[in-house]
Amino acid sequence: MPVCKKCGTKNDEGNVFCEECGAKLIPQEQPAVQPKPESVEKRPKKTKVGLIVGISLGAVILAGVVLLIIFKPWRKSPQDITYLAKASASSALSPSRFGNYEPANVLDGISSTCWAASWADGGANAGIGMWIKLSFPREVKVTRIGLIPGYDRYGKDIGDRFYLNLRVRRARLEFSDGSSQKISLRDTREMQYFDVASVRTSFVKIVIEDVYSERAKDQDLCISEVEIYGVPVGKTLSALGLVASLLCSWKEGYSEDPFFTHPISLDPATFVELVKLDSTIVLDIRYATENNFTHEVLYPEARCFLMCCVAESLVSVQRKANTLGYRLKVFDGYRPHRVQFLMWKLVPDRRYVADPNRGSRHNRGTAVDLTLVDSTGKQLDMGSAFDEFNERSHQNYTGLTKEQKRNRKLLTDIMTSTGFTTVTSEWWHYDYYNWQSFPIVDVSFDSLRFVASLAGDKE
Repeated sequence: MPVCKKCGTKNDEGNVFCEECGAKLIPQEQPAVQPKPESVEKRPKKTKVGLIVGISLGAVILAGVVLLIIFKPWRKSPQDITYLAKASASSALSPSRFGNYEPANVLDGISSTCWAASWADGGANAGIGMWIKLSFPREVKVTRIGLIPGYDRYGKDIGDRFYLNLRVRRARLEFSDGSSQKISLRDTREMQYFDVASVRTSFVKIVIEDVYSERAKDQDLCISEVEIYGVPVGKTLSALGLVASLLCSWKEGYSEDPFFTHPISLDPATFVELVKLDSTIVLDIRYATENNFTHEVLYPEARCFLMCCVAESLVSVQRKANTLGYRLKVFDGYRPHRVQFLMWKLVPDRRYVADPNRGSRHNRGTAVDLTLVDSTGKQLDMGSAFDEFNERSHQNYTGLTKEQKRNRKLLTDIMTSTGFTTVTSEWWHYDYYNWQSFPIVDVSFDSLRFVASLAGDKE
């Protein structure tokens, strides 16, 4: 309502002049309307939580993929797990000129070697009650067992050793869970297989209940080979082993089956190059040339790697040989597992080449093929060439000259005095005494040098 400034009369809205004095009304100024402040939208504060969560999730997924690649848990089909076992027995014959008869022979993949039980008097019950036990470092699920129930060896000079010795007729399989299973075997020299109801066990014990004695002139009970099929339970890998596995896989790669290979330690003392311990040892690494039974180059370079303890024992052998005026000449040492498959493809004969599904002692870095040379570097005559796969290479071959017999005996005496053992079918092959304690390895020479360089072993 407008108020006249002259007389103070209040006038109606819309009047231009005052109703009382007629003075012109001055319109009042409307108070300015203050604009409402614009609402400020609250924005979330920047945070690193999402980034951290994303990185963590990615790392977990990557680790899971790596573990799946290494362990392949979906692989449940039974396979040959004999390589995991260590053998012990109720007794074993003492070594003879024909070789040794230790329990570990049933695990070597060579049918011409055997375990032979020993007893005092022999007689009608010879061999019955004797046992051989295969123990595993962890539990396994056993589904199948195979064995050759006698001494699977034949030669013109020694006859058929299978029927000259006792053979297993019946046996009882015992397992760590307390269960057992009886098996009956045919009187034949081939591998015989028996299914087992998926027993979870830490050992398999074979107890002899009856034997075949017909045609047997000797009272020695023998088993040439044992095979065990199943699945390892709770396979684990240490953090250090995982690092080494990944590094070597990136550098070179392992064979396709993780059950047959084991990551090596980053400790350079695990493997050593032989010439770094003694450069006077002569190397003639045949598989680095075409001068071998395959007529192919299998190694990329002429190097000899061995487990450190094996190499150190071989250096002791070299010193003994030196005192007699000789030196060692090495044909082969550690052999990558993948090479074993190539050899087996060409010579699938367990007398001379180990089955790659079982692994060779060379694959463990615990076997060496070698001979002796004189002061002029001339190789001693051993009666046959290296890798000559026939009876002339057998330790007990009778067609040798006196000189050849003397040379073989000299090599055998020097090697066995320092912890090595022989095999019956190859005069040049020697094993470290506890070779079965070492894992099968499948890495190249280049990878061995690479892993050693990580620990400071620079060339």
